[in-house]
Amino acid sequence: MKLSSCRIVPGLVAALGLMLLLPALAFAGVSTGDGVWTWQNPLPQGNSVNGTWFRDAQSGWVVGDHGTIIHTADGGATWTGQSSGTPLDLNAIYFADEVHGWAVGGGFTVGTHHLPWPPTIVATKDGGATWQGQPLWVDHDTDYNRNLIINTDLYAVYFTDDQHGWTVGRTYTYTDHEYLGLLLSTDDGGASWHRIAVSKIDGTELRDVYFTDAQHGWVVGEDILTTSDGGATWVKQSGAARAVSFSDATHGWLATGNGSLSKTADGGVTWSPVTLPSSLP
Repeated sequence: MKLSSCRIVPGLVAALGLMLLLPALAFAGVSTGDGVWTWQNPLPQGNSVNGTWFRDAQSGWVVGDHGTIIHTADGGATWTGQSSGTPLDLNAIYFADEVHGWAVGGGFTVGTHHLPWPPTIVATKDGGATWQGQPLWVDHDTDYNRNLIINTDLYAVYFTDDQHGWTVGRTYTYTDHEYLGLLLSTDDGGASWHRIAVSKIDGTELRDVYFTDAQHGWVVGEDILTTSDGGATWVKQSGAARAVSFSDATHGWLATGNGSLSKTADGGVTWSPVTLPSSLP
């Protein structure tokens, strides 16, 4: 009896071996951007990631291009894709509590014949299990709202509770043919958003927002704005910054994006420069 020959394909053996070594990951909803394919490898996926938020040492989210939302429940050991419902790039994500979260983005410019307009804000009420788009309609001016939706980039979002939140970015104005910094707020969990403090914004974009409590907040970008009444009124300060963060009500930091850092010890009344090392190891 003659044994039949068996041909071993080296590439197939290598692929099978690699599959045995890789951890089990899920990729539901992580689109490649063409609306047809979803990421399988590389791990956890191949889209650019732009923002992250962790609720604790175990549970966290990453957002990125093409509506990417990925969640981990074990401190990053494994990741699961979540369907955001938007093809737009997502830049930031924030949770007010264990179940209420928001992700913001944008950067999609189309003609008015492309309908429906994709959401630039998506929200969850079940801890990220499902996400729904939130409307940016702020008045009854159809042309204005069309412009706000399809020519807007949102870079940061912050909520002080599950109802009161702010998001910042930029929106293109056809009147001046340029971008203008954008500040939006909601007092109903994002069911409706309102454009505010327009008269205080001169720069072309706002990049970050942070609240130390329900009343005291900061918005930074090409303008620096501060509120002490929950966003009802805003005061403009001199300077510009790219990011803002506070460790408590009085101690905070501003990163300008040009290699400098400022700090405050009096709740932002005064700021002083921080000396950074001239070289790094």
